[in-house]
Amino acid sequence: MDVPIFKYKINIMKKIALSIFLVLPFLAFAQQKDYIVTLQADEYLSSDYSQILGTSNGYEWKVVTEDDERHYHQYLKDAERATAEVDLRIGSFITTGTEDGLKYFKVNTTGKKYGPYEEINAYTNDKKQKLYAYQYVKDSKTYFVDLRNDKTYGPFDQGGLWHIDEENMVYSYNEGADIYLMENSKKYGPYQQVSYRVPQIADIKPLITYKKDNKFYVEAPQCKGVVFERYPLVSELRDGWLIEGSEEISVKVKWLYLPDGRKLDFSDEIKHIVNFNGKVLKAVHEAGRGSYAAYKVSYNDNELGTYCIKKNYRQGIAHTDFFNYSLMGVTINSPASSFGKQEENYFYSPSKGMVGPLTKEEARYVYFFSGGYANISKDSTLFVNGKKTLEDIVIAVFRDESNWYAFQKRGDYIYPFKNGIEVAVSDLPKEYQYFDTEDKFAIRVQRGDKFFIRVKGENKLLGPVEQFDQFVVSADGNHYAIVRGRDGLVEVDGKPLVKGYSVSYNAQLNAFQWWNTEGKKVYVYTKKL
Repeated sequence: MDVPIFKYKINIMKKIALSIFLVLPFLAFAQQKDYIVTLQADEYLSSDYSQILGTSNGYEWKVVTEDDERHYHQYLKDAERATAEVDLRIGSFITTGTEDGLKYFKVNTTGKKYGPYEEINAYTNDKKQKLYAYQYVKDSKTYFVDLRNDKTYGPFDQGGLWHIDEENMVYSYNEGADIYLMENSKKYGPYQQVSYRVPQIADIKPLITYKKDNKFYVEAPQCKGVVFERYPLVSELRDGWLIEGSEEISVKVKWLYLPDGRKLDFSDEIKHIVNFNGKVLKAVHEAGRGSYAAYKVSYNDNELGTYCIKKNYRQGIAHTDFFNYSLMGVTINSPASSFGKQEENYFYSPSKGMVGPLTKEEARYVYFFSGGYANISKDSTLFVNGKKTLEDIVIAVFRDESNWYAFQKRGDYIYPFKNGIEVAVSDLPKEYQYFDTEDKFAIRVQRGDKFFIRVKGENKLLGPVEQFDQFVVSADGNHYAIVRGRDGLVEVDGKPLVKGYSVSYNAQLNAFQWWNTEGKKVYVYTKKL
C-alpha cells in the first residue's frame, strides 16, 4: 500500500522540478512594469525631456508631455499635473523655453528667469556673458527693457529692438501709423517701415533702410538720391555695404552699388560678382538659359574660362576673398543650349587662384575661412590651402574665425586636432566633445560588416548591434541594453524584451530602465541585472 503513494509523491516532485526548470528562463529575462500616469487626449510623451532618476531605494520620475501646438506639461511622482519648464534651446549663456504656450529665457550663470510672455527675445554679448536688454510682447503690445539703465519702453503696437551694447541702444516704435527709429536718442522718421543693420565682421557703420511713400531708400553714400521699387538686398564688405536693388519694377533689372561708388549691372546678360574685399568678377552670357546658362568669366579683364555660375551659400565664404559663386564646367551645344558638368567645379579668389576641378562630392566638403580654404579628398585626406595636412579625417570644422578643428580616425577612436596640432578632448569647445574619443566609457565600433559596443579598457565586444541603435552599458561594462531602430524593441544582453524609449542605466538598482506607452498610459520598465 505504501508503494503507490511513494510513486505518486515522486511524480509530483518531478512535475514541480520540471515547472521550476521551465520558469527559470522566463525569470531570467523578466522585467518589472510600473504604471506611471495616464496622459490627456491631446498630449504625448516627450522622451527627450522625461527623466528616470535612480535613488538609494529605487527611482524617481518626471514625465514631460508635448502637444501639437508645442505646449509642454509635466507629471511628477506624488504631484498634480503642472506646467513644465522645458528647455527648447540650451545656449552657453542663455537658455530659452516655453511653458503653457508662453516663452521665457533664463540666464545660465545666475538662474534668473525672464517671462513667460507671448514673445520674448534676449539681447546679449555671449562672449562677455552680459545681458543688456530684452524685448517682450504682452497683450499684443511690444515692450523694450534696458537692463543697463533699468528703464522700460512701451507699450508699442509696432517696432523692435535692433541693437544694444554697453553704450548704444537702437529701437523702432510707432506713433499711430508712423514708424520712427531711435538711434542713441536721435530720432529718425517718420517711415512706413525701417530696418537697422549692424555689421558682423567688417569695421563699417550700421545701415538704415526704410520705406516711405511706397518707395525704398538706403542710407549709404553710394545710394544717395536712389529710389528703389523693391526692398534692396544688403551685405557687408570690408570697406562698406554692398547694395543690390532695382530702380524699376521689373525684377530682371538689378544694380550693384559698391562702397567706392561703382554701379554695376546684374542681369541675365551680364553679371558682376563682388567678394568681401570689393573685388569683382565679370560674367558675360554666352549660351543657354536657366541654371546651366554658360558665361564667359573674367577677373581684371583676364579671362578665366566659360562656366555655369551658381550662388554659393556655404558658411564662412562671404567673409573671405573667395567669390561666393561656384564655377561649373559647361558644354555648349548651341547658342540656345548648354549643359553643366556637375563633376567639374571650381572656386576662385584673387589671392588663392582657381581651386579645382572638384567632383560634385568633393565640392560639398570644401571649407572657407579667413585664412583660405580646405577640402577633404576621397581618401579622407585633409588639404589646407592646397597643402596635404592630415590623413584619415572623419570631419573638419572651420566655423571659428581664429581656430579650426579636425578629427582623425585611428583604430576604434577619433582623435581631435586644433589648427593641425593634436590636442586633448578637454581642450575642445563643448559642442565638439561628443565624438567617439578615448575618454568615452563605451563606443560603437565596426568589425567587418557588423557593429559592436566596445567598453573602455576592455578588448571584448558587446553585441552585435545595429549602426543606429541607441545603447547604454552597465557600470561594470559587462551588460548592455539597446533600443532597436528597426522595430523599437528593447534588448538586454542580446535578448529582445518589449518596446520602449530612452533606455538608461540605474546604478543604484544595477538595472536598465526605459519608458513605454500603451495608448495614453505611461509605464517604466525595470530589468535588474
